Parts: sequence; structure tokens; C-alpha cells
Amino acid sequence: MGFIQRVQILSALQKIMDTHSKQSVMGSVSKDEIIQELLKAKKDTEFKETLRDYYFSEIVHDYGTEGDGGDEEDEEDEKEFKEKVAKKLNEKFKKFTSIFKPTFENGKLIVWREIFEREANYYGTEDDYKLDYDHLGIYWSWDEDYAESHWQHLYSGDGTSVILKAAVDKKDIDFVGTLATILGVKDVKDAGNEREVRLEEWTKIQLLEPKKRWAKT
Repeated sequence: MGFIQRVQILSALQKIMDTHSKQSVMGSVSKDEIIQELLKAKKDTEFKETLRDYYFSEIVHDYGTEGDGGDEEDEEDEKEFKEKVAKKLNEKFKKFTSIFKPTFENGKLIVWREIFEREANYYGTEDDYKLDYDHLGIYWSWDEDYAESHWQHLYSGDGTSVILKAAVDKKDIDFVGTLATILGVKDVKDAGNEREVRLEEWTKIQLLEPKKRWAKT
């Protein structure tokens, strides 16, 4: 093999390595990126609509009415109330950032989800999971200890639970839905679940446990 051929081969290999490196960086996600995306979600139209509904619900919840005084008085009360709620939500987000300690593998966020017997369509032995891999759900957690089923109260008896572990990209995360859940603005009675990650519907994810394969939410 001549000198020129060796140079050409080395050059081609370097291009392949550079391309792979760029793809790895593009597909990776970090803790700081997730926090930044959640901050961006605050400006999203869908989140603003959710927040507006939350303000109204909180006013009714606290006062039992939209307002009893004159227009100017009601407007001033509403402004003061929104500032109060905004402060509370900022404190919740600050708390979230203080406890947010996600796990990453190969540049992907690791998430967990618990599914119970009927929800999982579990049959047979412990090694014989028959999951609906095209409908694993959108409610996950970045903390394995908090991967609790949302539908556990529907099932009687001990049941059989399955803990799912998956690796997801940034594009797989529903940041608006996750932010609303973290802050607890979807339901007045919801105190907020700072450890939940809500994924996009029908997105393709890399399932790691109980078996390695591609699946959908």
C-alpha cells in the first residue's frame, strides 16, 4: 500500500470518527440542558394556558369567587394574587433544581416506570413478561425510588408489578407537561411531583429493562 493510499484511508477514518462524534453530541442530553428546556417551557403557549386556568382555580379555591369588589379593586387583588402564586411556583422550581439528580447512560436520560399486573398484561413466570411495547405510557420518573404506578389504586390484591427502565433523548421529553407536573399546576390539589418526567406520546424509546428492545410510549 502506497503512502497516498494510507493517507486517504486515514482521512476517511477520521471523517467517520468526526461524524460519529458529532452525532453523539447531538443525541446527548445533560442535566443543565433539561433545566434550560424546562425554563423555556414557561414561555410556551400551552403552558401559559395551563397557568391561566391554574390561577383561576386557585382564586376560586381560596376565595370562592372571581372577585367581589369593584373592577379596580378586583384587578389589584388579582395582580397581588398572581404575584403570590408566581413566588410559590418559583420556590417549587428552585426546590426541584436542588433535588434533581438524574442518571445518564451514553448521553441519554434514564427513566423508570412501574406497571401493575393488569396494566402490564403480565402472564406466566417471572421471566415471561408480555408487555404492550407499543403503549408503555408517558408517565415516568428520573428517580427509580419514585417509579410508582399512577393506577395502583385500581388494582385489588397483591398483583404483580413490573419496573421498566428506559433511556430517552431530549426530543422524547414533553417539557411543558413535565414542568406542569413539577409545579403542580394541573390540579389545585396536586402538590407537585418534582421527580416525574412526562414523555411525548407515541415516541420511540430504548427500553433497557425488563428486556432490551425498542418500544413506544
